[in-house]
Amino acid sequence: MRRDPAVTLRRTFFTLSGDVPEAQRWNPDLPEGGFLASLAEPAALPAWLPEAELALYAETYRRTGFRGGLNWYRNIERNWMLMAPFAGARIQVPALFVAGRRDPVLGWAGRAMEALPQAVPGLLGTVLVETAGHWVQQEAAPEVNAALLGFLKGL
Repeated sequence: MRRDPAVTLRRTFFTLSGDVPEAQRWNPDLPEGGFLASLAEPAALPAWLPEAELALYAETYRRTGFRGGLNWYRNIERNWMLMAPFAGARIQVPALFVAGRRDPVLGWAGRAMEALPQAVPGLLGTVLVETAGHWVQQEAAPEVNAALLGFLKGL
């Protein structure tokens, strides 16, 4: 990933987005070559990802590396242990769930989404942006902003 952060980020942003063709959507069952081999190379950047923004992200990761973010996943078993005291806790504050319908994570988070009304009694709404993927706030900024403003105005 660190060998060429621009390639890593370009392919990650594209493959987990709503813009990727169905045949190239990300699959968590990683192929022989690992994570990078699971990512499609876009012919062009999506409209929501300007070249200058990608360059800024790539420069940051070139300087800092990917270790910090990846350590969260490396530590996932310990995270479950640390969060055990909160098992069954309910989120009581007003909440809004916003996601992209084409987010591959929703495929494995189905049970969690079904449990939202019980786990989040303060859930005031769910917004699934049809054309967006994992980066919903970037891919569909106007829709996300409208949902957030509507939610906040309703409080």
